[in-house]
Amino acid sequence: MVGMEVSLHYGREQIKLYLPSENLAGWIRPRPMADAHPQDSLVNLSARPQARQFVQQIQGKRLCVLLPDGTRDFPWNAVLPPVFGLLKGAEQLTFLICTGTHTAQTPENKAILEKIVQLVRQAGIFSYETSLHDCQTSRMSDAGKTKYGTPILYNTALDNADVFLVFSDVKFHYFAGYSNPIKNFVPGACAFQTAQVNHSLTFDGRSIYGAHPWHPNPARRLQPLAADQLEAMEKIVRGRAVWAVVTISDKSKLYWARFGPAQEVAPQAFSAVDEHTEYTLPRVERMVVSCGGHPDDSDLYIAQRALELTHRVVLDGGQILFLAACANGICPQIAYRDFYLKLTEPIEQILREKPTQYKLYSHKPYRFAQLLRRLSRFYIHTQLEEPLVRNIHLTAVKNPQSLINEWIEENPLVKILFVDGANKLAIRPKPEKQESTVQ
Repeated sequence: MVGMEVSLHYGREQIKLYLPSENLAGWIRPRPMADAHPQDSLVNLSARPQARQFVQQIQGKRLCVLLPDGTRDFPWNAVLPPVFGLLKGAEQLTFLICTGTHTAQTPENKAILEKIVQLVRQAGIFSYETSLHDCQTSRMSDAGKTKYGTPILYNTALDNADVFLVFSDVKFHYFAGYSNPIKNFVPGACAFQTAQVNHSLTFDGRSIYGAHPWHPNPARRLQPLAADQLEAMEKIVRGRAVWAVVTISDKSKLYWARFGPAQEVAPQAFSAVDEHTEYTLPRVERMVVSCGGHPDDSDLYIAQRALELTHRVVLDGGQILFLAACANGICPQIAYRDFYLKLTEPIEQILREKPTQYKLYSHKPYRFAQLLRRLSRFYIHTQLEEPLVRNIHLTAVKNPQSLINEWIEENPLVKILFVDGANKLAIRPKPEKQESTVQ
């Protein structure tokens, strides 16, 4: 019997687990990506045809730069400096931190604003302003409604732009298809009501990861929630140019980047994400899932994304051990009622919720309840207090290794799948009739 060591991220640390090699179903992480070649990255960006076209287009114009907020794992130091050198020609610059429904006033967002100020000064730019979007208090404009009935209420700062530049780190998103430039607009710079109605489309079974109206594969373009976001963005933009820097990164390290019109470069990013972070695997009875550590497991609300992208590979009646430190607690205070308190209700009661009753954040308890109903047990290793964990139908585990040992003692032939960096993966179950091999 040969033993194996599996290392998984947890908060700012790593957890090492041991098991016999014959019990290992797989150890899945984002596939290695070679550092981008110069022609594929942002090296010598100013000499590229796309950059010259962009510089010409913003000359003497008002440019609005849309950036992700501090909850995102984004390669700031690798991406911002080369791009900021292109911005000098704009007559006016507005930098907007797109927080969506997240808390606006946080230390992380403050640090981003400070970084922007430092970079614009280094680039010799003196006419600019910075702003934090707040879905509750920012001034909003009204662009009507989408065909799904979503009210399009958006930050008025977007009205003052002639051209947009969006920074977006692309990965799978469990109900919007992918994180992508459109999400910086909707819900990134929209009112709470806009996000709430749009997110109610998560009840539509077609609103899943790996599909988007801009996907290069026509078979993967039907995605109602993402289509609603795209329609809303188009009504906000009203034909103005939208440029984007799209990246693929991990732990703030840049592996892939493109610069160009958003609708041209985003599909390229989708294909790259599919190639490097999508797996099709045989179903298993037991799985250990790590989000990938901080900031992807900073609270349970954020950490849940990793489960939604991976849990379908676990058989009905199976068990999951979730490694999520949750140093910041269960969820932001704004989501406490409709996420945490909702999740304390009986499972069947949660599942009776209808789209017409939807309140923002309650899609997460609904999806949690769907998962919990089909598993025999859900374990979590976390910093959350045990009573909080018990209240939401989970079982706290202080020693993950002990649980691994118990699984093997119960069934010496059990196969356990280990997943690390699950927040940036998508695992699809392999059809049962196909020969099963772990990639």
